[in-house]
Amino acid sequence: MESTHWTVTGAVTEAGGQLPVPDTRIEALDGPNMGMFATADAQGRYTLSALQPGTFSIRAAADGLEPESRSVALASSQTVDFTLRRAVTAGPDLPPARWALTGLVRDAGTHASLASVRVEILDGNNQGQAAATDGQGRYGFGALDQGTFSIRAAADQFESEMRGVTLTSNTSSRAPLVAVNRLPSTMVMAPMLPAKSS
Repeated sequence: MESTHWTVTGAVTEAGGQLPVPDTRIEALDGPNMGMFATADAQGRYTLSALQPGTFSIRAAADGLEPESRSVALASSQTVDFTLRRAVTAGPDLPPARWALTGLVRDAGTHASLASVRVEILDGNNQGQAAATDGQGRYGFGALDQGTFSIRAAADQFESEMRGVTLTSNTSSRAPLVAVNRLPSTMVMAPMLPAKSS
């Protein structure tokens, strides 16, 4: 039986003038569609297609504007519009910036995406946070603190893979809300060698 897929479409405008915001990144942050993203066109319109049904959060983010997130319960195609406000310049009373980290885990031999891989932050300010890859091998963390830490991907029948990550205000020219890291976004895991029989 063929699985059903849905589409989320919408427009991104700037608060006040209702001007379109081109090049906005719209991304699914969690749930069955984690890591799926689209970029708004010159008129601020976007389309997230081939989405699985379920409940998840999507976020719109653009340079110089505050990000906005919405929860979506997808049982059919929907329209979700965003209105973004100008970002407030840094000041002593503002909370620290938060970051998102997304990536992909693949089999080193076949290059196939690996589902149900546990990806865990081992140390630093974000220690203990964990995520699992979806059916397309994608994983994601939201609301991470700035800093340096290690992440590990682990799955049965595969060797664990570790990477170092540094999240800083200089990591990306975008606001701190997109996938930002100093490592390849793809982690490659090698299958374990079978035990020799005696």
